[in-house]
Amino acid sequence: MAHSATDTQIQQLRSQVSALEAENQRLREAERHYQQIGDGANQERSRLLTTVAQVANLLLRAPDYTTVLTEVVRLLGEVTGCDRCAITQVVETPAPNQHLTRLRHEWCLGDIPSVLDGSPEFDQGIIVDTRSGFVSQLWQGEAVNFVVSELEQPEWIDFFTAHHNTSMLIVPVMVAGQCWGQIGFDNCGEPRLHDEAEIAILQVAAKSIAAAIARQAQNDALRQTQQALLTAEQSRSQELEHLNTELRGTLAELEGRDRILSATATATNALLTVDSLDEAVNTALQVIGEGLGSDRVSIVEHFFSSPDSSVVSWRGAYEWDSPGVIRQIDLPDFAAGTYEGIENWYERLSQRQVVSHIFDEMPESFRDQQAAVSVKAIHIVPIFVAGGCWGAVTIDDCYKAKRISAAELSVLKVAADCIGSAIQRDRSQQALQVAKQAQIAEQARNEVLTQRDRLLNASATSVSA
Repeated sequence: MAHSATDTQIQQLRSQVSALEAENQRLREAERHYQQIGDGANQERSRLLTTVAQVANLLLRAPDYTTVLTEVVRLLGEVTGCDRCAITQVVETPAPNQHLTRLRHEWCLGDIPSVLDGSPEFDQGIIVDTRSGFVSQLWQGEAVNFVVSELEQPEWIDFFTAHHNTSMLIVPVMVAGQCWGQIGFDNCGEPRLHDEAEIAILQVAAKSIAAAIARQAQNDALRQTQQALLTAEQSRSQELEHLNTELRGTLAELEGRDRILSATATATNALLTVDSLDEAVNTALQVIGEGLGSDRVSIVEHFFSSPDSSVVSWRGAYEWDSPGVIRQIDLPDFAAGTYEGIENWYERLSQRQVVSHIFDEMPESFRDQQAAVSVKAIHIVPIFVAGGCWGAVTIDDCYKAKRISAAELSVLKVAADCIGSAIQRDRSQQALQVAKQAQIAEQARNEVLTQRDRLLNASATSVSA
C-alpha cells in the first residue's frame, strides 16, 4: 500500500514536470516569435530612419528645395510601404478658415492611379475648410492616421474613396507656426495604421522639409536685400557719376567761360587802347581764337549787292587763323557770299541771336562751301553798329567740332558788342576827321576869298586915286 502511494505521487510529479516542460517549450517558442517580430520592427524603423536622414541630406544640399521634392516623396513612399505619397501646399486663403490647397508632388506605386485622375482640379487647388475634423488637427500641427471608412465627414469619405484610399497618414509641414502643407501617405489595399514610432520619424521628415522651406525663404529674403542694396549702390554710383559728369561739365564750362572772359577783357582792352582799328580788331580776333582754342576767327560785313536786292550779302573784313589753317579771306570764291539758303540765320542774327552748329546740323546747301574750307563747326555772333546788324564774328573749328555753351556764347556777344563799338567809334572819328578837314578847307577857302576881296578893294582904291 505504501509502495503504491509513492508510485502514484511519483507519477503525478512526472506529469507535472512534463506539463511544466511543455509550457516552458511554448514560452520559449513564443519568446523567439516575438523576438523575431521585434527584430523586424527594429529593422523597419532603422530603414525608415536611414531614409529620413537621406531626405534631410537632400534638402540640406539642394540650392532650391523644390527640385528634390519629387525624389523625397518617392523615398518616403517606398520606405513606408504605402501605395501613394504626395506633398500638398496651401497656396491661398480666400476667406477665413478657407484654404486653397494644391497637389505639388506625387509618387504612386506600380499601377496605382494619380490623385489627379480622380480630382484634376487638385492641380489648381481645392478649398479646404479647417474648422473641424481631422483638418482642424492638421492646422494645429498634429499628424492624423485614420481608416477612411471610419471618418465622421461623409464628403471626405467620398473624396478619398474616389482615389481608392482605404487608410491614410497625413503629416503637417509647419513653417513659422503656420500649416504650409502636408505629406500624405495613402494605402489603397488593406487598411493600415502606423505606430507612434513611425509617425514620430515621419514627423522628422516633415520638419526637414519645413526647415528647407524656411531656410530658402530666408536666403531669398537675404538675396533680395542684397540685390536691393546692390541696386541702391549702383543707383547711387550712377547718380554720383552723373553728378560728377555734370560737375566736370560745369567746371569745364566755367573754365571755358573764364578763358573767354579773360580773352574778352584782353580784346576789349586792345579795342579801347590801340589807335588803329585794324590793329585793334586783329589783336582782338587772335585773343578770342586762342582763348577759345578755335582754328579760325573772322569778321564779315553785311551789305546789299544792289539797291533792289532782297538777299543780304557778306564779305570778309578781318581774319585770324591758327597755324596750318586755310586762310579763307584770301580765297576769292570763299571770301564773300550771300545768305541765300540760310536766310533764317540772318534773321536770327538780326534779332541779336547767336547761330551755332556742328557740320551735320548745317543746311545741306551750306555744307559743301564749309567743307571746302575744312569747317567742322561754326559759331556766328552778330555785330551791331548804330542799331543795325552791321556784320558778325564767325568762329570756325576746322580740326575737331566743339560745341560752345550758352554762357560762353553770351560772353562772346560782349566781345562782339565791343568790336561794334570800336567800329562805331572809328566811324565817328573818321566822320569827325572829315568834318574837320572840311572845316579847314572851308576856312582856307574863306581866307582866300577874304584875301581876294582885300586885293580887289586895294586895286579899286588905287584906280580911283
